[in-house]
Amino acid sequence: HAPAGARDNMIYIMNGVVGIYNRYGTFAKHLYVNYNAGVPTAQGNFNGINVLHDYVVSGKIDQDIGDLHFSNQTTYRRYENQTRQDLDTTAAPFLDADLHGGADVITNEAQLFGPSGSKLDWIIGTFYFYMDGGYDPFHQEGTSTGAQPFVNLYSNQKIKSFAVYGQATYSSTDSTRLTLGLRNTWERRRLDGRTEGPGNVVLAGPIEQRQRYNKPTWRIALAQNFSPTIN
Repeated sequence: HAPAGARDNMIYIMNGVVGIYNRYGTFAKHLYVNYNAGVPTAQGNFNGINVLHDYVVSGKIDQDIGDLHFSNQTTYRRYENQTRQDLDTTAAPFLDADLHGGADVITNEAQLFGPSGSKLDWIIGTFYFYMDGGYDPFHQEGTSTGAQPFVNLYSNQKIKSFAVYGQATYSSTDSTRLTLGLRNTWERRRLDGRTEGPGNVVLAGPIEQRQRYNKPTWRIALAQNFSPTIN
């Protein structure tokens, strides 16, 4: 008989599903889920963890300037992740990993809107994106690392992107609208990485990759309302 409470009922159902799964497998070691400690869910040679922290700060300004409207929104986001996982999902210590990752992301979008209620509806704006993140480190150990008792992979990726755009829609009649839009994006990407062994000995790398983009995109659309219910 299933429990009445929502949480207890969910645990009851999940335990039943996991029980069926475990009935048809023989496991030397198990991972355990947090909702009910002691219920084995998958094979592994140690118990894994996954911790994610996500911090967000955001601010927005909206201001009327005569018949125009100005809007600007800035957001800062910080990700921090720690994962300890048996990547080979077997009882053998083949590839065990500790992932220490993090990233900082900043975005800003500024927009200026034309007068409302006009036959010409337009908007111009800019968008900025910045990301700096990577693994510090991605720790690996097990028989897959060969002669090394462990290896550490360090990586860092940076992305800077800036775009300018504009779009205008002209209503020649109450039922016909023509839309024209144009956007240009400039973007730079950078990736650095290296692999180290015990004693911070560099086993591979360092690698450095750079890439730049400069891409315009456009839009042309004609909308026609044939009746109040058909567009």
